[in-house]
Amino acid sequence: MVWANINGERMIVVARRNGIIDIIHPDTGAIQKSFQDIEIQQAKTDKPKPNQVRFIGLETTDTHLMTCNSNGTLTWTEWTASTLNIIAHLDKSSTTGGSTIAGPGTDLTIVRAHPIHRHLIAIGGKDIDVQIYDINKFLKKSSKETTKVTTHPRQNKKETKLGLIYQAKNIKNDHLDLPQPVWIRDLQFMNEEGTQVAVATHYHQIRLYDFKKARRPVLNVDVGKLPLATLSVGIDYDHVIFTDTMTDVGMMNIRNGKVMAQLKGFSGATRATQIIPAASFNESSSMNNQTGNGFSLVSAGLDRTLRIHEMNTKYRKLEKKAYLKQQLNCVLVDTEFIVPTPELDLEQQEEEELWNTLDTVQDDKRKKTRLA
Repeated sequence: MVWANINGERMIVVARRNGIIDIIHPDTGAIQKSFQDIEIQQAKTDKPKPNQVRFIGLETTDTHLMTCNSNGTLTWTEWTASTLNIIAHLDKSSTTGGSTIAGPGTDLTIVRAHPIHRHLIAIGGKDIDVQIYDINKFLKKSSKETTKVTTHPRQNKKETKLGLIYQAKNIKNDHLDLPQPVWIRDLQFMNEEGTQVAVATHYHQIRLYDFKKARRPVLNVDVGKLPLATLSVGIDYDHVIFTDTMTDVGMMNIRNGKVMAQLKGFSGATRATQIIPAASFNESSSMNNQTGNGFSLVSAGLDRTLRIHEMNTKYRKLEKKAYLKQQLNCVLVDTEFIVPTPELDLEQQEEEELWNTLDTVQDDKRKKTRLA
């Protein structure tokens, strides 16, 4: 789920498991418009065994909707369109039509756009290390870009990866000279330029890539012993919130690799986390917030419970929780919503006015000290 500003009105965009994308009005709950991913719907009906094709990326701008499925089909669609507009296929095959990228593979796990520069997307998956692409290159593709080949005499001719800006390189081989496995489960952009990317791996690692310095990660830290499931931006862009496939939820300083907190109270795997207020590139945050009521962490998961933890003290206490009856996969916070004040009927208003007219009585009697 993501927010979308469509014609000056805020909407909720939901990508469902059955391949349908609904645009929902947050006040009425009415579905304003729907799109369909044909690949996902066809995969559900394949025989003898349905394929597990699913959405792995959902992003919005003021004018367009971006989606990507696990087959690597990337779409970029105007809100006024009736069907999804496919602009690229992130798979290993190559075509002369110019819509396919050579290289990434089909086992994609996550596609995420930069929070400000929405044309920049980062991808990752099983045996697919981090790669950053520019969607504008897909939209402006030409025959020259798709047929460009290498001219170095020692290299074989091959198709250039259209739109590729950065491509990560795996860490060095282990002590047996075997390549380290790669499986990106989630990722986040960590700077405004789009050159730093933090990732959480299936092999319980958190890595930070800085493509201005090197293709290999500048930070590689093991966290726990279970596969990591999600990664979200923390109280600022120096911290991340991570979850695993069991009950661990923690916060790490991505600059030095230290785990700053381990949150308690979870009885199942957490599938979604969000810090409120959200971090901003323009404003520097710190552990001691500042104004308002401070930071809170909203989380939801397979134990069917929505939780809110405070993030301003070293205790990170659980403030509120609500049982929501269903296994939860996503959480979306509306920070602009104001709870309306309930209107009182005539009898309640008269009673309230009566209580307001009464004087407050103070008890001046001192407690008698008890003699031993």
